[in-house]
Amino acid sequence: MNSNYQFPAGFRWGAASAALQVEGSPNAENGGVSTWQTLYQRPGAIVGDGDLGRACEHFKRFRDDVRLMKELGISDYRFSIAWPRVFPEGDGTPNPRGLDFYQQLIDELLDNGITPWVTMFHWETPQALEDRWGGWRDKRTAHKLADYVSYVVPRISDRVKDFFTVNEIGCFTAGGYGTGSDGFPPALKCEAQVVNQTIYNGCLAHGLTVQAIRAAAIGPVEIGIADNPGAFTPLIATQENIEACKQAFVSRAGSILTLIMEGRHREEYLRQVGDAAPVFTEDELKVIHEPLDFLGLNIYHGHEVVADASAPEGYRMIAKPVSFPKLDMPWLDFTPSCTYWTLRFIHELWRPRKIFVSENGAACIDKINPDDGEIYDSDRILFINNYLDQIHRAIAEGVPVKGYFYWSLMDNLEWRWGEAKRFGLYYVNFKTQKRILKQSGKYYREIIRRNALI
Repeated sequence: MNSNYQFPAGFRWGAASAALQVEGSPNAENGGVSTWQTLYQRPGAIVGDGDLGRACEHFKRFRDDVRLMKELGISDYRFSIAWPRVFPEGDGTPNPRGLDFYQQLIDELLDNGITPWVTMFHWETPQALEDRWGGWRDKRTAHKLADYVSYVVPRISDRVKDFFTVNEIGCFTAGGYGTGSDGFPPALKCEAQVVNQTIYNGCLAHGLTVQAIRAAAIGPVEIGIADNPGAFTPLIATQENIEACKQAFVSRAGSILTLIMEGRHREEYLRQVGDAAPVFTEDELKVIHEPLDFLGLNIYHGHEVVADASAPEGYRMIAKPVSFPKLDMPWLDFTPSCTYWTLRFIHELWRPRKIFVSENGAACIDKINPDDGEIYDSDRILFINNYLDQIHRAIAEGVPVKGYFYWSLMDNLEWRWGEAKRFGLYYVNFKTQKRILKQSGKYYREIIRRNALI
């Protein structure tokens, strides 16, 4: 084995999921309705088949699934808690039974030597808050999220020591209020100021959640965010293109990560949005800029950039050729180098103490081999190998990447794609709920065993 491909001692190897995508039974134990449930009931909203009441039945099968995690060899598991399970109306009287499942899951993970990482909000907005005042269009939703967090954290932080605040702010804000009927719930097309306000309110929710976790936690904990900043890679890595690529990253990260990491809006961003700027206060900016223990990055694909002195910002993004390699998602171009450049730029800009790749994975067209029942997903193996190679490259250059969470542990309901897109290391037959470890899972297991790229 080439020692140059060894990962640092203590590197954390994990897998990730989200409550809505795997659990099923969302309204069990008096759970409330999320905006995703409302969207799933809309005719034509879901591309593939999908039953939120079933999903992967993780709510019923979690003990078996934890055994599969142990078989895989992961040391860490990232999952989310469904806000509507705990506060069916988004606020008011909590539903104590809504936490029972998560208490049992946490205990089962720890009993099997797996460290739980909890995401406090992974897109499950209570429908009641959307109905009451427009969900993320109103800052009150950010404060209600913090109230829910303040209730949950003291009940689990005796065992859970690692928390993500929210997942991918841009998706549940701009993706829900700025893209129309094809977007995330509530699938609205609002005016630019409203969309920018939702993004800001999502950032405020993050900061309030950091404060709530720190105030309510039992003993020391570590807190970060899972964000998906725009990822960019120089078409050819000349110094000129690298600088242009970094400028592209800074520009596109302006409304979220700059706000969180620096506590300010970039002047360029405010000039760009003009009268459509969000309403904010200096006190809120301080809340958003609460110190973090780590930064989580969800990295899947990137855009090629070249320097262009004639362009207003000094760079130009290059359109992908028709034949550019792609995985089984319209947006999932095979661009492993974007992982290295994203990690490098973030390290250079903000020097976070720890970085985790909180999501990275590939949707592939998985078929069961009729001769031996195996799934020979060599495309996903290629993806994992090349993306991990770029993470290793960043670590070798001093970027403090401390762990990696593959997305996802098992095939699940891929949001608006339903059962049509498969990201998992375990194949799931949604009708029978049988799980099969894919060849990519066996490959990942061997990487974990060696703590090295193979």
